[in-house]
Amino acid sequence: MKLRIGRIIAYIIGLVLTVFMFGYFRSFVFLMFFVIELVTAAADIASVIFLVQQVEFALEAPVISAEKKDPIPVVIRINNPTIVPSFELNVNLSTENSFYGTSGQTQIALPVRAHGETMRRFPLDFSLLGNYDFHVDLITVRDLLGFCDVKKAVDTDVAITVFPKKDRTIVFDPDRASAGMTEADESDRRGNDSSDVSEIREYVPGDRPRDIHWKLSAKKDELMVKQRSAMSDQQLVVVVEFTDILSDNDSIVEESYALGKELVRSGINASLMWWNAAEEDFHARRLSSIEDVDAAFIEMFSGRAARADDIDMLMRSVHPEIVNYLKVCYSDGQVQEIAVNGS
Repeated sequence: MKLRIGRIIAYIIGLVLTVFMFGYFRSFVFLMFFVIELVTAAADIASVIFLVQQVEFALEAPVISAEKKDPIPVVIRINNPTIVPSFELNVNLSTENSFYGTSGQTQIALPVRAHGETMRRFPLDFSLLGNYDFHVDLITVRDLLGFCDVKKAVDTDVAITVFPKKDRTIVFDPDRASAGMTEADESDRRGNDSSDVSEIREYVPGDRPRDIHWKLSAKKDELMVKQRSAMSDQQLVVVVEFTDILSDNDSIVEESYALGKELVRSGINASLMWWNAAEEDFHARRLSSIEDVDAAFIEMFSGRAARADDIDMLMRSVHPEIVNYLKVCYSDGQVQEIAVNGS
């Protein structure tokens, strides 16, 4: 409970004046006023404590995903089952974008209806991509006379994933696909992950260097290779390179998203890769359908967009089996798709 000292002092001064008037005029009317003022103050504080114990607070959103710059309302819902109202309920709303590592705090003041529900919609216009988490962990309710703010801990949140505009298209040059093509480790379209590895075994002469499991080999201090279920196919690997500038990263992601959908529509066997600085490893998703494209970017947004010092060197070090790839990056003041030949 936070006391508002100035308001309390003013009220005490009023009580003192009432006592003075009673002593001066010897009128029981002033004594009655004094008693009423005392009872009112006590009832006011007791009622706000009771209200805080009973009030229910919820944070809601009508959707779990949106497109960039679409207005999406976040809804605050307050249910008061008591007959005690309040002129002011303060909400401490925190916002975090995990993809860019940005956060903010917003204070919102709302009245509380007696014995009813209060609902307010706050339209938000998302200017950046990524996963947004809206969280409220504390509300404060002010009594009617303004003596104090009583706190209540709550734990409610909503998450909204903001995608690039889905209707954005790009003109795709097939030559760019052929320039970035490399031999894939899988000929099916199930996804570029460990579920397509049938076994991991020790290296024997004749195994391809691209099949070596470099991380496991380093741990075991001997070469280990990945035995996959199918081999020898061509795929286009698209590598996303982040920068240190939010707006540039937004443009890179928008281009990568549109490119991924265009590759799916064109029937090109493709995978999307990006560097995860927290895990110090690349994440990869095979793009077999539009749903795969959305899933890839949901996974991307769950991490942090961080610039790699030399992503081409990292590719050669972590994935030496990927010889050619198409890099989406920001260069010379614009987003570009650069074919990298590592052979």
